[in-house]
Amino acid sequence: MLRSFVATVTLVVLLASTGSIAQAQQPSQIQQPTSTDTKAAYCLIINANALAIQKKLLTQVPLEDTDTRKQAQLPIDETTQRVARIEGYLYPRVPHLDQAPLTAAQRQADDDLKAISSESVRACTQQCGGLPQTQEQIPAYAACTSKCAPESLSRVRACTELSWLPQ
Repeated sequence: MLRSFVATVTLVVLLASTGSIAQAQQPSQIQQPTSTDTKAAYCLIINANALAIQKKLLTQVPLEDTDTRKQAQLPIDETTQRVARIEGYLYPRVPHLDQAPLTAAQRQADDDLKAISSESVRACTQQCGGLPQTQEQIPAYAACTSKCAPESLSRVRACTELSWLPQ
């Protein structure tokens, strides 16, 4: 949640700092965010949160266990690239966009993170067995856990691939 907080603060500061520019602009110059813009704001929080968790897990791996550390570093690198790509798309657009929908998207991300972290969802996912140990087990595990918080998990999982985000 710390990285989620940092991403939220970063965007809020950016939104606030551009607020005076936005107020000086004519209303016609402020655009409504597209669905891609709001999804980017949402996914920035989701990926920043995932990155914080991944980094915390890496700190729990002994330094001398280099093989495990290398394996744990791979998802960190992937998530870091997703965060950078989303920031590269979103941040230049923010000064020209209505801020309310972006803030609402980030609130939805925070709400979804809370929902999937709830005790009831944890209990449900535990019934799906342990984490998958092989690539072949992932689809069955994902299908099972999707039943635990279908709307929230669907939105969160949509942030792991960014084909919807322009290059």
